Amino acid sequence: MKRLNTLLRSFTFFGLLFLGSQLLFATEQIPDYIIYKGEKYTLDIGWGHPSPLEVYYIRTGISKPFSSYSTANYRGHVATWEIRDSGLYLLTIDTKIYRTHTGLYYSEKRHRPKDTIVAPGFYSITSLNKTEDNVTEIVFADWFSGVLEIDNRGANSKWNDEYKGTRYIYIKDGKVVDDQLLTKEDYDRFQTISDKDTSDHEFMAKYIIAYLNNCYLSFWFQSGMNKDALLYKDNKGIVIQDEMSPFMKLFNNNPIEYPFNWENFATNGAPVCTWSVDGDSIFLNNLSISRGLDFYDNPKIDIPLHDVFIPERFIDNKVFAYWMNGELEIKYGREVKGEFGTDEYYVERVQKIVLDSGRVVSNRIAPCGFDTSTVRNPLVVCGKSGMHISQYSPLGRFYRDSLNPKVMPQWADGDSALQSWFDAQPLTDEMSQIQFRALIEFVVSCEGKAGNWALLGVDGDFEYFYTANKILDIVTKLPQRWQPAMDEKGNPVDCRMLMKIDVIDGKIKLGK
Repeated sequence: MKRLNTLLRSFTFFGLLFLGSQLLFATEQIPDYIIYKGEKYTLDIGWGHPSPLEVYYIRTGISKPFSSYSTANYRGHVATWEIRDSGLYLLTIDTKIYRTHTGLYYSEKRHRPKDTIVAPGFYSITSLNKTEDNVTEIVFADWFSGVLEIDNRGANSKWNDEYKGTRYIYIKDGKVVDDQLLTKEDYDRFQTISDKDTSDHEFMAKYIIAYLNNCYLSFWFQSGMNKDALLYKDNKGIVIQDEMSPFMKLFNNNPIEYPFNWENFATNGAPVCTWSVDGDSIFLNNLSISRGLDFYDNPKIDIPLHDVFIPERFIDNKVFAYWMNGELEIKYGREVKGEFGTDEYYVERVQKIVLDSGRVVSNRIAPCGFDTSTVRNPLVVCGKSGMHISQYSPLGRFYRDSLNPKVMPQWADGDSALQSWFDAQPLTDEMSQIQFRALIEFVVSCEGKAGNWALLGVDGDFEYFYTANKILDIVTKLPQRWQPAMDEKGNPVDCRMLMKIDVIDGKIKLGK
């Protein structure tokens, strides 16, 4: 009865959610498919309703192997599911773009086979408990908990076919918990619900799953809308996150373990956090939850950290984030007015922090983006067919094409002579007091000329980034004593290079 009273008190909120839930997407997304009692239906997919396959990659932390091929399908796939034996199973995946086991993609217009549908085993998808004997066949989706929203008209229906209701199936750890078909009459009755309706258990079961669905929608919608903040010394940045706050790592990225998920009718919402880096550790400073389906105005509720953590976890009213592992990327910038008068965030630099059980293992700062007009010593390259092109993110991650030269460029007198040249370069007193690594890109042309020098990033603190530009001033003065790269036929070709420069005890050292 307490839960029903909570529902009735929340009716206004539910009504707004239900009416607004159709506005989640500017572009309606292509649905997944689901087989239910032998019939094929469409499974609604959207910002608030991620595909259960998207949830698989969120839960496991595995990089999604799919590429978006349309604004109507940002997830890059269409999956087919089945409800059988009271469980949810993944049958097939259609990417519309064929992908080989070697990682090559073929576009729809070039070399595309007629059939792009594969079994889950093609992408090595298994249940979390790995109960399947043969992973190439259907897979039990035990990673998924949430509400499936199914159009009851069937997969072959047209947009103007008569509405036949919406089926909501609540799944928990892959198993069916509740299954309700809601009709237009049910929705009309929701508008006049009162205390006396609580005695109609069949009707209230429909009302509960509808409200549960809207809380579920709200969680995922807000998870996509909100970004955490991080304080690093005197700088405040925005944490880059895909679908959920890093706070969810405390619960193994499993929303059903999160205490404010959609089952908590009284207090539910997506976590929004403020973090800070102090010394070599990361801390959780504040926690709030956000709910609603409005793009601009959604209520946030502050959650006292003492409601979640035991006192032993606190240090100066902050919680040491012992559960944080892996990479954390933060953007720093400023608010600017956009073209239409809206507030936009202009990103100036990016920071990548690598964490091990809440401890900072490495820290790199880089400018955001790259403008070829800012390179030092612009170079006219030869432009021969063997030119080695590398594309990079602001943090120096490289993705090289297949035109790797057979022989890379070399300093004419060897690395030891190159190091001797650096040893002879004077550094300022300021540089002699700090240690950091600078990542510098440059091009060696087929004629053995070096140029197009650019600072990609710095391992270390913010202030090191500006000092690294002085190192770049020195590096650009390197004598032109390069031997060019060679292709497989022995022809000299242009080649783009990455140089790692370490500043240690007032000396410049070539990094490995």
